[in-house]
Amino acid sequence: MRLLIAPSDWTPRGIDELEPAADWSVRADENTAVVAGPGAGKTELLAQRACFLLETGVCVPPRRLLAISFKRDAARNLRDRVKQRAGSELGRRFDSYTFDAFAKSILDQFLRAVPSEVRPTADYDVLLGSPRAEHVGDVLGRMEPPPELGCANDLRAFESELFYKRKVLQVDLTVPPADLEHWAAQEFWRRMLFDGPRSRLYFGMINRLALGIVRTDARVRRAYRATYSHVFLDEFQDTTQAQYALTRALFHGTPTRLTAVGDPQQRIMGWAGALRNAFAAFAPDFRAVTKRLERNRRASPQIAPVVRFLAARLRDETGEAESAEIAALEGGGPPPEACGAFLFDDDASEAEWIADQITILLEEGVAPRDICVLARNRVALYTASLVGALANRGVEARLEDALQDLLSEPLVRLLLLALRALLTRHPGAAWIDFREELAALQGIDDDDAMTALDHRLSALRRSLRERVPTVPSGVDEVRKLVADVEQFFAVSLRNRYAQYQRGSFYADTISQFVSELAGTSAGASWERALDSIEGVTTIPMMSIHKSKGLEYEAVFFVGLEDGAFWSFGKSRSHAVEELNAFFVAISRAKERVAFTYARQRTLGDRTKQQSRAEIGELYDLMEAAGVRLIQPDAK
Repeated sequence: MRLLIAPSDWTPRGIDELEPAADWSVRADENTAVVAGPGAGKTELLAQRACFLLETGVCVPPRRLLAISFKRDAARNLRDRVKQRAGSELGRRFDSYTFDAFAKSILDQFLRAVPSEVRPTADYDVLLGSPRAEHVGDVLGRMEPPPELGCANDLRAFESELFYKRKVLQVDLTVPPADLEHWAAQEFWRRMLFDGPRSRLYFGMINRLALGIVRTDARVRRAYRATYSHVFLDEFQDTTQAQYALTRALFHGTPTRLTAVGDPQQRIMGWAGALRNAFAAFAPDFRAVTKRLERNRRASPQIAPVVRFLAARLRDETGEAESAEIAALEGGGPPPEACGAFLFDDDASEAEWIADQITILLEEGVAPRDICVLARNRVALYTASLVGALANRGVEARLEDALQDLLSEPLVRLLLLALRALLTRHPGAAWIDFREELAALQGIDDDDAMTALDHRLSALRRSLRERVPTVPSGVDEVRKLVADVEQFFAVSLRNRYAQYQRGSFYADTISQFVSELAGTSAGASWERALDSIEGVTTIPMMSIHKSKGLEYEAVFFVGLEDGAFWSFGKSRSHAVEELNAFFVAISRAKERVAFTYARQRTLGDRTKQQSRAEIGELYDLMEAAGVRLIQPDAK
């Protein structure tokens, strides 16, 4: 049992100091809204607050801390940082979820509280994302509306994602339908819940059911309020109306203290329903004190002034910036090798130049995972030429969007750690980390139990090293291997993480991991295979949305042109979100960021002339920030 520290004696863990606003927020005994720009240390601030609350006993045992993030990798990063700063023992009282996983945990734990007419089956399937128009149409196509409300042909008018977002997720499920649209929204629920042997739910529907449980059952509200003394809301600018409603229903007007952290200038999830200004709702609603973090701990001295300037320009959209902040930068701006925009005749020339720059960085000792290639969307198409150019130089690159969520899953992270511990020649730290993870999951805290665990692991390692010294050649062999490994933690992991407790998500995640592992070269060493899955030796390529919360030594943004920012001219709100996306891209970099434009670009089987007219505002911003526009010499 660790001795508690007096709050006045507590000092930050693992870092020298906190800036004044961050230090105040870490120690605050009131609801707080922390506006923190890129590189300000949002994750660190929350980790330090967790340390303060746990080490001083402000969070009185056995009460816990709850963190809710927008992305799985953000939830994972925060969980890991708290464990690093506070240690494993205290870290066990810290729960880190995504909003989706948190809503699912409520539904799973209190499923019987859902009225029977809208209660999912216990083994319901989770459908990722939101339904596309064709799936909405497929569900509508199986409906037969009452004659007094319309006919089946009339339902075609509702075949869109907007019908799901604006009607299905908002419909009152308890009253008789007033019109065909109301009836179709209710029937959509019935079809998803009761057509087939088990229910099928999108996360938006799960959130809606969880909200219904919380609003109607006081026992559930009391349970969460008694469990969590403090709640952290990470990347708060991307919170949707439904997610905010769930948070409010649980904790509004209670002694539970909330800390909301984010950056309005990085709000790029408006298409997914993010509130236009979540902080403007939160501050008065929860009587929260607002603090702003000023330091940029990420960007180099060459890039940081550009990031500050762009942030001020974006704040000017809402009238928050001081006039002095948004004046054009003086002093010539950053050197092109740190921050520049580069124009090319075509995407082939662009690819050759970027590939040369990446090769130079690698030769200088920059790790592949510290270099990133970004695109606004359609990453595979925008980077196709570059992938080939890199391959010609012996450099591997891969698309991260699909793999990022898989690799963020606790199940997959533990499987990768287990395979390194049990199958590589020299497991080293992986062996120690795997033992500690198992001990924490299973609550092992005495020497005899740990010795018994060591014997079991050692026996399995000897067996596996003899049976599968290299990667098996087929899916079935890999699946059997994974089954041998997961026996050590399957039950404990399911109990720890709500997303694995019901439905097929656990099995689906295993299957996806097995497919990825089986897709590596048969006969390859385990070191090489695991490095390949984790991307240790590959250049990551991803969309801006997937890059949020990540940082790299060097960032190359491909396609700063109208075709990529296609919604820029739709409306001012669309333009602001695209400006925010540009800001997210430039603020991922520590030492270098390069934007590229190709006058002629081939995307798939189409080659088109590109324009910068629609997004001229982006180029004007860069010019005002002193970022130079350069056309490298043709080779």
